[in-house]
This record gives sequence, structure tokens and C-alpha cells, in this order.
Amino acid sequence: VKGALLFTALQAVQIILGFVPPLRILGGMLFGAFWGTVFSAIGIYLGSTVVFILVKLIGYPIVQLFFSEKKISKYKFLQDEEKVVTFFALLYLLPGIPKDILTYILPLSKMKKRDFFYVVIPARLPAIILSGVVGQSIRDGRFVLAIIVSVIVFVITFLGIIFRNRIMAKFQQKILKKKCK
Repeated sequence: VKGALLFTALQAVQIILGFVPPLRILGGMLFGAFWGTVFSAIGIYLGSTVVFILVKLIGYPIVQLFFSEKKISKYKFLQDEEKVVTFFALLYLLPGIPKDILTYILPLSKMKKRDFFYVVIPARLPAIILSGVVGQSIRDGRFVLAIIVSVIVFVITFLGIIFRNRIMAKFQQKILKKKCK
């Protein structure tokens, strides 16, 4: 029980501080795919909740503590749109798009608090589940499965990184078109 609580807390802290250690994979190794996913999801949800509250209370200055103005400016087009839930959900689903900055930018947008929580965990769940599967596969000595899943995730992430600027530009164009109408 202590290990599960510590792991969940570490996952929450990871979200708050925005560093990216392979905690979700470790969760699968320690607790199996199912419980590793559950504890990771709870930790991510808790960390995202803390970030949401801090950004709502403190505002833009706290975002600037963690991210450069250059990084923040890439996402500013999302802050003025009233109906960004779909766009944020897609961004969370896309590999190669940094989730840490999205978690800080979302509370600055006009997105409602309930929509934030409907987006954060469901959109992150596929990556959390896959990480748990990889972790359990490593623990169980099923290295071929771990490698296959990791390679698939790596290729998709690599493509996401390569095309993320184009994807962001498309989102920006769609939002700007909606504003002009």
C-alpha cells in the first residue's frame, strides 16, 4: 500500500514539475499493467488538478516559471477560443506534443473546469495503458512484447514530433477560421 501511495504521489509530482522520467513504465513493472495504469492515472489526475488550481489562482506568472515565453507563445492561439475542448483532447492524444505545457496552458483558456478533467485522463489513458503493458512485459520477461509495443509507440511519437508543427498550424487555422465567421 505504501509503495502504491508513493508511486502515485511521484506521478503527481512529475506532472507538477513537468519532468519526464519513465514512471508509467515503472508502474507497470512494480504493480502490473492494470494497477500500474490505475496508479499512474490517479497520480496524473492529482498532479493535473494541482496544476489547474495553481494556474487558476496565480495565473500566467506560474506558467512562466516552468516554460519559456517561446514555448508558451506556440499555444497562445488556444487561450482565446471558447470551444477548445476537442482541440486539446486531440493534442493530448497526439504523441510528440508536450503534455506538460498543455496542462499549464489549459487553465489559462476559457475551457471549463469540468471539461478540463474530462479531457486530461481520457486523452492520456492510451499512453498510460501502453506504458503499463511495457512495464509488466519487462517484469515478466516478455521482452519481445515490450520491444514491439515500445517500437510502435516510438514510431508514432517520432511521427508526432516530426509533424507536430504542421498539426499545430492546422489547429490554429481552424480556430482562426471559426473566429472569423
